[in-house]
Amino acid sequence: MGRGVQHPIAAFNDLSGFQEANVGLFGRHAEFENELSEGQCYNSKEEMKATIYKFHILCNKEIENTHSDKQRLRFKCMDHRCDATRIDHAQLTAGMVADCITAHMRNDVDVSINVVKIAIAQTYNGQVPAYNKLWRGRELEIARQFGSWEGSYALIVPLLEAIKRKNSGRYKGKMLIATGYDEKSQLLPLVFSLVDTENFEDCAWFMQWLRRNVVHSRFVCVITDRNKGIKKVFRQDDLGWNGEDEDECVHRLCATHIAENMRKNHCND
Repeated sequence: MGRGVQHPIAAFNDLSGFQEANVGLFGRHAEFENELSEGQCYNSKEEMKATIYKFHILCNKEIENTHSDKQRLRFKCMDHRCDATRIDHAQLTAGMVADCITAHMRNDVDVSINVVKIAIAQTYNGQVPAYNKLWRGRELEIARQFGSWEGSYALIVPLLEAIKRKNSGRYKGKMLIATGYDEKSQLLPLVFSLVDTENFEDCAWFMQWLRRNVVHSRFVCVITDRNKGIKKVFRQDDLGWNGEDEDECVHRLCATHIAENMRKNHCND
């Protein structure tokens, strides 16, 4: 039979003569006062550098990286006290701005610069980076999650080549495009569509969609080449583009097409 809790010899049950073991003799667990305490370990030099930067931002101290190699990093204060004298901290980089808004960007890809600024201020004790740093941080996070503009454009040629290989035949069709001008008078693409032909039915569908989903109730000036299909659109009462109704739009002819027609029809005059 197994033995119970009490030892059968009574003297062995008296533990008063024993002292609690000193676990310090066998080493102690590491205790860190902060992120930069001696003995901390990091997965990479970049992780360590980011930790150093975050620590000094929260302490409102500005430092400068004076040396970096495979074995060591060396920093020094930017002045004799290290105290930061501005709210746009030198160590608060665009990459750290991007790290701060990762969750925001997943919920709303159109996150505003003001939201970015508030998120940084809440994370880093009221720090407010310059507008261009906030902008670069947001653009960097967009690129991280969805790819960069340059990367997207780089995919266009391979995509077109793949389409060409899979679809060796020739296809008919027209592309209808609506563009506008921004506040700097630069052309701004608004919407495009691929249609079978540039007839009234396709032009009417395109223009009606443009009115309902982009232009809405705004009064605008529309400039076109005035082909037969598009001209008819501006004579209809139910499409939102009645050129004779001063509350909807005015329709004008593209100057480039006027010049081309003059060269074509009066080249010898």
